[in-house]
Amino acid sequence: MIKFAKTSGVRPAAAILLCMLLLAVAPGCNRIDADQLGLDTRPITSRDRLYDVSFVSPNEAWAVGYPGIILHSIDGGANWQREQIDTNDALFAVDFADALHGWVVGRGGLVVSTVDGGQTWTSQRIETGQGEGAARQHLFGVEAISPQHAVAVGSFGTVALTLDGGSSWETTFIESMYSAHLFDVSFVDENNGLIVGDYPSWEEWMLEGDEAAALTNIFGTSDGGRSWQPLPVPVKASLYAVEFPDPLHIRAAGRNGTLIGSEDGGSTWQQFDSGVEQHLFDVFRLNPQSPLWICGDTGVLAEADNGTMTRRELGTVIWLRAVSFSDEQHGVVLGGRGTSFYTADGGKTWESSEYQ
Repeated sequence: MIKFAKTSGVRPAAAILLCMLLLAVAPGCNRIDADQLGLDTRPITSRDRLYDVSFVSPNEAWAVGYPGIILHSIDGGANWQREQIDTNDALFAVDFADALHGWVVGRGGLVVSTVDGGQTWTSQRIETGQGEGAARQHLFGVEAISPQHAVAVGSFGTVALTLDGGSSWETTFIESMYSAHLFDVSFVDENNGLIVGDYPSWEEWMLEGDEAAALTNIFGTSDGGRSWQPLPVPVKASLYAVEFPDPLHIRAAGRNGTLIGSEDGGSTWQQFDSGVEQHLFDVFRLNPQSPLWICGDTGVLAEADNGTMTRRELGTVIWLRAVSFSDEQHGVVLGGRGTSFYTADGGKTWESSEYQ
């Protein structure tokens, strides 16, 4: 069992992924009406960074990024409309439980949520610790498990859990990840989920023998995120993304082309050849019968089907942060410099998205 405790401050650490996660400053908690604010909604430019995308139907999708970017598409990512949000903070992850209920997380514990399909948004800050020791850790990943139930993860082993639609959050951290960051979270059902992050190299240096050998950067839960247990890891490399499409099959991707997987729900793991040496920032699979998609640094986008990895050339060397499909045909990949591509033929061809 992993020990949990309240955070008391920020510890120095570094991760490759953080080099591209631009961090900015924003105001506090309030309610946002997207139709009334009248804020700047300029089109996306090459100065902007897109970090995550979530589909709610074959055609409807949401994407987030920096500065304070929330995008909405109703045509599978071919065109994006910028939403009006009163923050310039980096927004790192988005996930929807259904067409109405969604969460966005970002810098300094920022959580932006909607219960009406993006007509209005509510923002709040999650704090870890109490009193002078309170801190607002950056949140890099979120999973919307149901309209009431969500889990977010972030810097210095932070895990945040809500069971009441975001009215309150229970924040804890994984002790062995004090000097590392958690980047992604994925649930296969309301109880069973995984989180991944940096490999805790500082703790490895500090510990000896069995304690050092037992370190890992993969953790699992069977109680909806209330507690987390360490899982064996086949390689000492930072992991930036995890996909858990059914109770048995798992894939995770990370530093220097690392690609690992499990066929027994995380009890045992093996390493796969991704065919690339670039850092992989996302991994996606609809189900175990569907192709596996990975994306990463220098424009890497690849599809694995029946054990064969095929690169998909997009004509860009910009880092690609997220890839997602709504069904076997419709998908989006996005990343730095306002880059977004969409496909309507299962990834055989990709076209540049337009911004409204």
